[in-house]
Amino acid sequence: QRATAAHKPRGNTLSFYDFLSVSQKAFREGQEPRTPEQMEEFAEVLKAMPRLYLNADAVLHIESQDIDEIYEPFPGDGEITTVDVDELENAVLEEYKTQVRVTGWHDPHRRCSSFAAFDRVLSVNGITVRSLYDLEMAKELAAEAQVP
Repeated sequence: QRATAAHKPRGNTLSFYDFLSVSQKAFREGQEPRTPEQMEEFAEVLKAMPRLYLNADAVLHIESQDIDEIYEPFPGDGEITTVDVDELENAVLEEYKTQVRVTGWHDPHRRCSSFAAFDRVLSVNGITVRSLYDLEMAKELAAEAQVP
């Protein structure tokens, strides 16, 4: 209620508690691993996660010693990687507010190892990318620059 009063949203304030939304892998001694059915459900939920997180106006991460001991930081978090624009062809790219993000792969067997799901496209050939339109224009300019 305090957050709603402080930020005065134009719509409803909704909360999504990730940890309780799907079965988690065993993280305490004596817990059972996920069943095959839970693994299938988890895989389905993971497909929706980019939309849940990337469309949110705010994301809160609650840290705890238990969680920090179990989960390692995701490799590459905070790093900026340069890839050839052609490597983006197999990536499913979606626009979220003023960002373009990788949300999957057209062909999962041809995943690019240089970037991962949720990664943000910052620029193409020095042109800042804030929308899918920006991305297409930058790719066209890059293609024109290569034509003799």
